[in-house]
Amino acid sequence: MTWHVWRLQQHDSARLAQVRHLPGLEVCESEDAVWLRVEEPSDAVQTKLAVLPATQSSVQADGQLIERGKRVPRGHLPKTDWQPLTQWIQLSLPTAGFGGQAPEPISLSMTRDDSEVEANLLLATFQDWHDFATSAAQVRLNRLTFAVDAAQQTVVRGTPLPPLKGRRFVLRGAIAVEAGWTWLPEVSPQILAEVMQLQAGEVALLLADGSWNVLGQDHFVQATRAAVQATAESLTHGN
Repeated sequence: MTWHVWRLQQHDSARLAQVRHLPGLEVCESEDAVWLRVEEPSDAVQTKLAVLPATQSSVQADGQLIERGKRVPRGHLPKTDWQPLTQWIQLSLPTAGFGGQAPEPISLSMTRDDSEVEANLLLATFQDWHDFATSAAQVRLNRLTFAVDAAQQTVVRGTPLPPLKGRRFVLRGAIAVEAGWTWLPEVSPQILAEVMQLQAGEVALLLADGSWNVLGQDHFVQATRAAVQATAESLTHGN
């Protein structure tokens, strides 16, 4: 029996939601890619997997890969653990909560800010985001990433932001402050991030009432119709 693998770039991994219903699919991750494998795929399965933006290869006995349509081995299969695609999809969707408060309270007051700066982060409902994303052109989504928590709060990051109802924020360093507001005392975003004990890649969402939430870099995924639809299905099944 011969294994066949498909190699996807990390930013395309959400596309795997399109084929999660196919039997026998397993997945693993390397530093720069996501790998999908299946043993002796039928022509029908290969046709369905052809929708993926991936490089297909067959796996030799020694782990070398021969890309489809070629004869010379190139590269090796990652030596790591594999898991069923259905299980991996559940772990990888951006539905982990991002509402945790910092461990130490800080003394901040909020004041109006009249400076005109374009917002680049939006807090909206998932339904509004879903309706927009599933009808928008992919070129419109390419500049956006999103994160969703279990309460279906959705944070969309990038420019230009979609024209949705919600609360808009301006990202300054690791601090996203609600548009039209700033904080007192007037310390730099870097100092405020240290006081908030933010870790590398984390962003603090600072609201006008002084409350704040923390989002990790791994909460965000590239905005694609497939990623949004997969998230919608995950939220539905989780209810």
